[in-house]
Amino acid sequence: MDEVVRPIFDWTDVSEYFPPVGNKDDKDSALRQIINKRLEEVTPSAAEQALVQGFFTKVTTVIENLIVAGEGEELMLDEVLPVGSQKKGVALAGCKTADAVIIFKKPPTDVMVTNLGVRVADILNSPEANVGAGSSQAVVHKMIDRMTFLLESTDGVTVIVYATTTAPLLAQLSSDNEDTLICMGALRMVRHVRWFEEHVRHPGIRQLIRLIKDLRCREEAFQSLNPWHLELLCHCASVPLHGGEILPVALSYKRVFQLLSAGLFLPGSIGIPDPCEEEEDGIHMLLTASEQDQLAGVAQMILRLLHHGAYREVLAEGGMMPADFRRAQTVGSVKVLPPLSIVTGNNS
Repeated sequence: MDEVVRPIFDWTDVSEYFPPVGNKDDKDSALRQIINKRLEEVTPSAAEQALVQGFFTKVTTVIENLIVAGEGEELMLDEVLPVGSQKKGVALAGCKTADAVIIFKKPPTDVMVTNLGVRVADILNSPEANVGAGSSQAVVHKMIDRMTFLLESTDGVTVIVYATTTAPLLAQLSSDNEDTLICMGALRMVRHVRWFEEHVRHPGIRQLIRLIKDLRCREEAFQSLNPWHLELLCHCASVPLHGGEILPVALSYKRVFQLLSAGLFLPGSIGIPDPCEEEEDGIHMLLTASEQDQLAGVAQMILRLLHHGAYREVLAEGGMMPADFRRAQTVGSVKVLPPLSIVTGNNS
């Protein structure tokens, strides 16, 4: 029998039926203050952003010059596109990695990708490229896999370059080939950036993404979501069900856990479809049953802690020891209990 797909309970759609208990304004104000402080901690400084952007611009400028020059035709280069967290404006403080996708005029081979990486590194390490730099900028080139290489500067900034070709050319290749799968993943990153630029224009959504990415760094349950799925979750939590204005960050932050607690990523939920894929299945279908259950359980515990005012413990603001969402926590005179152990087994 086919599984029945159902919508989940969404508080924003029925909030008038659930009036707040106590002084809601005071609670929202306190959460906003803690969120703003944590955002200051997890947002890269202007100097850090300039450092990463400076090296990224050097790398992409070299590739663009190769494309314009006759050497670009020899290397079969078409265009280079920025992708990833730096391009989207959601990188965390301390992240000195930027990403780019290089489009080849024909399906790339490992030799083509390696030759390009070596050529770019040679140009960046040449005396001409370091005129006025004060000292030689030794750039290290490494292959990550057959279709991906990185370039690392002496400042610790890394640019990862993913190779691919156009979708029609990829469609002619076997989808079981490992190189083809990597190239398809690189094209997917380009589609993600284009969708993001069109639909995520409000700075509040970017702030929410940073907060949840920060949580993902210290909470294993959220690590089952890749960055793209996490961004879709934050976009969903920021946009009211039936349209309207983007929710304030304090409300959208809580709504992330409200949606997950209500079963957004559990079996039978309509979930969140990937807008960049033809399939209409929710992105949670890529998770195991255990991962889905862990996400819902941890989200329920986080929501309980937020309702009891443990904002600093949830957000780990100001060096506060982060709460363990799998154990009972004491907040003031209240003992907050986690949900029962996961229902699904590892073999589900």
